Amino acid sequence: MSDPASEPAVAEAIMSEPAPAVAEPITSEPASEPAVTAEPIIAEAASAVTATEVDALVDAKAAEAAPSEPVLTEEMASKILRQGGFYFSVSNLPRDKFLREEMAKDPEEYVDLTLVCSFSRMRQVLKLTAPNCPVPQSAVKAVADVLRASTLLSVSEDGYRVKRTLTIGDFTAVEGEVDARSLFIKPFAYDSTVDGLTTFFSQYGVVNCVRFRRFLNSKDFKGSIFVEFDSKETAQKVLDITLEYEGAQLAKEFKEDFFERIKVERIARAAAGESHEEDEVETEKAPEQTFTPGQVLSFKLGEGANNEEVKFTEMKEAMEGVRYIDFTSGGTSGSVRFESNAARTTCLEALQAGTLTVLVGGAEAVWAIIEGDEEKEYWKGAFANMKAAKERNGG
Repeated sequence: MSDPASEPAVAEAIMSEPAPAVAEPITSEPASEPAVTAEPIIAEAASAVTATEVDALVDAKAAEAAPSEPVLTEEMASKILRQGGFYFSVSNLPRDKFLREEMAKDPEEYVDLTLVCSFSRMRQVLKLTAPNCPVPQSAVKAVADVLRASTLLSVSEDGYRVKRTLTIGDFTAVEGEVDARSLFIKPFAYDSTVDGLTTFFSQYGVVNCVRFRRFLNSKDFKGSIFVEFDSKETAQKVLDITLEYEGAQLAKEFKEDFFERIKVERIARAAAGESHEEDEVETEKAPEQTFTPGQVLSFKLGEGANNEEVKFTEMKEAMEGVRYIDFTSGGTSGSVRFESNAARTTCLEALQAGTLTVLVGGAEAVWAIIEGDEEKEYWKGAFANMKAAKERNGG
């Protein structure tokens, strides 16, 4: 089903730059089917990612009820409404592998609202800034009440889950539509903000999202951006006018034309034997993903365990040096990643000696070492989730 226009959503959009010629790995957005108007999404400044959203899942699952109801100002409620909409919008969801996987776990595509509240930008809005601070259930309830006003989202009756009201459709087609209504624009000062640029371009049309182009390794701002508008017509209108920002005249072109130009320039440089390290699209390769072996244990739920009542907080308190716990409610097995090989070894030895008892779902679990090909597969999935989390929050 295609996606109609809906309320504005706040976008966190500071993206790392892809490698050339092909469509960016961190792009995507628009309407599900052709001839559908995309939801307007006003971009908001994104913060630096201090922890992966994957690790935030641990805290999300471990949320404890707070002693008092959070006080939401009108401004906070507005940001929650728009930010929640952005996570599930056509400007984010097609490129957000982690969130799509969470949706796929539920037959109705609901996602745990505690998890959504644990995302970096939402935590900032809720003022949950303390390290490893769990999301209180009072905050989840307050967010649920706000999101019930959204036309894009549907909150479950119990207030603990949220989903899109309508499905998106063909993600590939959606990504193409987003690129078609996006402009590449430069130059900007390196202390520019997403808020400031969104406000500036909103004078000339509805802005869905502003994405900062950043160097892959350093994350430094390149001084150029991609701006997604609500339609190709709006983008064309902005392209046709002369604009200055902070005294500098802006160079503009369609995003698709930008990548085609870079592709042609690279081919020409390669033919001439010239380096293209200084062209518009950064060419440095992403560092090879490596991992330190011996940091992960697997577990299987023991007899009588309640797989709906696995307490992550209790597990972390029982085992020192835990970095991340991977377990899906209703499952029968999971894994625990430690901060170091030494931490895992100490924990395993204590489990085997009987000096440490860790209850998982109210019963003792069966523990085993993850190694060899199984360990490689584990890290492959972990890296994919980490990447998706960073992309969602502009990492």
